[in-house]
Amino acid sequence: MSATPRLWLAALAALLGLLLAGPAPAQDGPLSPPDTSSPRATLQSFLHNFHEATRRWYHGETAALADVPLGRALSTLDLSGVPEANRAERSVELAFQLQGILQRIELPPEDQVPDAAAVAADGITSWRIPDTELVISRQADGPMADRFLFSQETVTRLPLFFARVHDLPVLPSEMAIPGAYDAFRLGPGPGMPALLADWFKRLPPSAYRLVLDEPLWKWLALLAVLLLALPAVALLSWLGLRLDRRLAEAPPLLQLGQPLAALATLLLTLWLNYLSGQPLRLTGQALIGATVATEFAFFAAAAWLVFVVTNRAGAAIVHAQNRRPRSIDAQLIRLSFRLLGIFGILYIAVHAADKLGAPVGPLLAGIGVTGLAIALAVRPTMENVIAGFMLFADRPVRIGEFCQFGDKMGTVEEIGLRSTRIRGLDRTVITVPNADFSQMQIVNFTRRDQMLFNPTIALGYDTTTDQLRYILARIREMLIRHPRVLNDPARIRFAGYSAAALNLEVFAFVGSTDYAEFLGIREDLNLRIKEIVESSGARFALPIQRVRWSRDEEPDDTRIREIHAEVENWRKDMRLPFPDFAEHERHALADTLPFPPEGSTAYRRQDAAG
Repeated sequence: MSATPRLWLAALAALLGLLLAGPAPAQDGPLSPPDTSSPRATLQSFLHNFHEATRRWYHGETAALADVPLGRALSTLDLSGVPEANRAERSVELAFQLQGILQRIELPPEDQVPDAAAVAADGITSWRIPDTELVISRQADGPMADRFLFSQETVTRLPLFFARVHDLPVLPSEMAIPGAYDAFRLGPGPGMPALLADWFKRLPPSAYRLVLDEPLWKWLALLAVLLLALPAVALLSWLGLRLDRRLAEAPPLLQLGQPLAALATLLLTLWLNYLSGQPLRLTGQALIGATVATEFAFFAAAAWLVFVVTNRAGAAIVHAQNRRPRSIDAQLIRLSFRLLGIFGILYIAVHAADKLGAPVGPLLAGIGVTGLAIALAVRPTMENVIAGFMLFADRPVRIGEFCQFGDKMGTVEEIGLRSTRIRGLDRTVITVPNADFSQMQIVNFTRRDQMLFNPTIALGYDTTTDQLRYILARIREMLIRHPRVLNDPARIRFAGYSAAALNLEVFAFVGSTDYAEFLGIREDLNLRIKEIVESSGARFALPIQRVRWSRDEEPDDTRIREIHAEVENWRKDMRLPFPDFAEHERHALADTLPFPPEGSTAYRRQDAAG
């Protein structure tokens, strides 16, 4: 075995003791921050503290002792440009790279690096290490204000700088530890179980060959993890859907298949993120790629969980309030929770972008501009959505109600986010965009408390005046007597003349809200009106030109004389029912007709005593 693999393998055991903790301030005491009052203090703080952390780890000292100087060293770096998603892991790698750079270049003498006195005297705000692009600058604001730190641009470009000097020899120094970064990069992390760590140490040198800047064994381990994780996610999704199908008839709160699957996927992505950063300890672009993938999967699972939970919460409220699933109130509740889920997903997306290092400000601005363009492109859809909310708010119709809209009639089956579906009289489904439906004149028949009976009776011009009075009186009497016709108003009036008829207008309300029942009552009233007209000897007017032949049946003159005599008797007895019946007569006549009529299957005889 060559010397280089032996050096790497010897360093692997020591690597197990390094903890990748965040900054832990202490210089003289455990809680005091590192000295960053000047470029000189910052440079010395980083070199001494990170060397101390590396030395203790490299020589196998306890990880707790290495944690404090490591935190001090990281506090000298401006890590604001490192994405929060992998900041803990990346910061240590960047510190190793900075140490490797400083060990390979000639640093200026200490007295040539500005100290606190020079900063105060000359107003120094930044200092660049000679012949490099490494800059230590004063923080203008934020929690680290007035401290000198390695600048954000310097920190983010450290991998590039380190690649340029990696092949240079490490300069002799009491703080130089050759091979420390390579040992850190090649070995497993502190979360690796001891048994596995020992097994990895016994791998052949070929397993430590660098492939895309990562040792081959890490790529193989990562591939094995993915081969287990991806089928696991698919299996969880399948099990969740299968469990929900089995619990389809259960209350929504007990339909836990998809929520449990989403939660399990969420935990799995957290474990994968931990695995890539700790036990496997990926570095460089491999760590960035793994972090982006696992964070994206995490937030996708979180969005899935939020969407499922909000939908189930809406369904649970509908179920708890015993609302009809297709009622407008139930749909409004579900729609509100669906929008809540969408807003939750948008928040998760913005938070994910911020955590992964994407600039949220330009992203939000871009979303705003894109949203405006999309809004203009989908303006009709947005109009339908807004109109849907107006239908939910005004409630001109509800699910299951029969209505007329435009020239069509039907029963409302669904009021959706974009359109309303109505079952027509011919049993076809009519889909009307909400924007159009909300602007129509909607006649809601279901909400009627009464139904109007309002025919016009056209009598021929050969009808005599007393015949007309007789017909008016008898129909008015019939309306008052009919048990399903409301007495106020129950009227018939001689409305006027048309080209071919004397028009009588009936205006009465039927005490029914069921349309089918109303049709039966209307039919009964029309038949009774026809009997009254025929019994009077009058004729209905025909809106056509008639040619009479000698064999046509002439009006019954005898019956006409009887009608005239009866009307004359009303006049003599002061009982002429014009303009209306007397109140005592109306009271005596009310509800005295048998209905349904005698002889029908639904006939019921009126109780004379009642």
